[in-house]
Amino acid sequence: MVELDLYTSVLFGIIDPSETSVLNWYTLNNVKYFVIQKFDSTDSQKITSGLNVPTKFIFSKNGNIIINGQKLISNGIAYTNPFTKSSGLPDTGTLHYNVTEYQNIYKYNSNNIISINLLWILNKDTTGIWRILYNPIHAKDFGLYYMDRYNNAGTNKANGLPGPSTSVTTPSINFQTQLTSYANSLIMIGEDGIKFYLDPTINMMTLKNAQYSYIFNNNIANRNETTLNNVANVLKTLGTFCYCPTKGIMPYIVGNNLTNPDSFILKMLTNLKPSITQCDVPMTFNSLTCSTIIASAHDTDTSGSKISNNCNINSDSSGGTSSGTTATAAPADDLSGGTSSGGTSSGTTAPADDSSGGTSSGTTATAIEQPNNKKTLIIGLIIVFFIIFLIILFFLIK
Repeated sequence: MVELDLYTSVLFGIIDPSETSVLNWYTLNNVKYFVIQKFDSTDSQKITSGLNVPTKFIFSKNGNIIINGQKLISNGIAYTNPFTKSSGLPDTGTLHYNVTEYQNIYKYNSNNIISINLLWILNKDTTGIWRILYNPIHAKDFGLYYMDRYNNAGTNKANGLPGPSTSVTTPSINFQTQLTSYANSLIMIGEDGIKFYLDPTINMMTLKNAQYSYIFNNNIANRNETTLNNVANVLKTLGTFCYCPTKGIMPYIVGNNLTNPDSFILKMLTNLKPSITQCDVPMTFNSLTCSTIIASAHDTDTSGSKISNNCNINSDSSGGTSSGTTATAAPADDLSGGTSSGGTSSGTTAPADDSSGGTSSGTTATAIEQPNNKKTLIIGLIIVFFIIFLIILFFLIK
């Protein structure tokens, strides 16, 4: 039997960090992460300034910081992550490259950055101090624990996750509950006011989230369940929902560029293969279809998504959004299918260290102006009737 490692046990709240010999823990939105490095105010200022030029800022797979082609100099020496001194991986991949290569999927903000392999988190607290945190969820140890639990779960499993153990002698974690807590700790707010997951693979931890990422081709955390389900009902008539290798979050995962080979998410998707439809179904949109989608989900943010781009309604002459949608603050996603009651945590305000217990700000997303959906639907119907009229006129003339 594979035991759950110390770092994940503390992150999941199974072990109190005060009961361990490890002292360096940091509370990020109510979840405790192990601190690899806490920088002083001088080094922190270097990091903050370096972020102003994302084309020359690297937070690498090794958890190292490269600014203007040079490793961060801390206390007179080049800082190297002690966990990866002999990894052999190059310190490559600027923030600009990552965001461009995985547009709408890989995201960061001025206070929170995650490495491309999802193992390291660079976080700035409210005093301007930066820390490098260890993310054990995508580490080899948790991947081994997940597979051991999955292989020994028998029929007690669903959607790629093992169910909670019913044995008194071998109690185990509830994957859905614990991953929900992890997901909520990494809900951040982008510079545009829209919430996203710092770890984009959270979008693949349930079928529903995977479907939404396929629909919107975007990493969005502030979802309104009712309106998104309305969109889903409309789109079900247009194409098949599935884990598509070339859509949504999947290219981010299967490309092996952002998640490492040891990550449990790759193992989870492998276990899901019998129930996964490998597809790449094109969805054809016309003015009526787009009007129907907007009318069904008028308060769901789709700006910048595949739908709004295909509908050609995501911008107006003033440069603002006119997608017929509104960003609505919603409860944080519950990976078990419901929603958590604690509000949504903001990535722009980092909590204090252990002594404070962490904070959760509940900040709402910026609203986008909502136009008249009824008028848009009427215009779509007029276009359809006009086309029918032209067809009838053609045959009459003929």
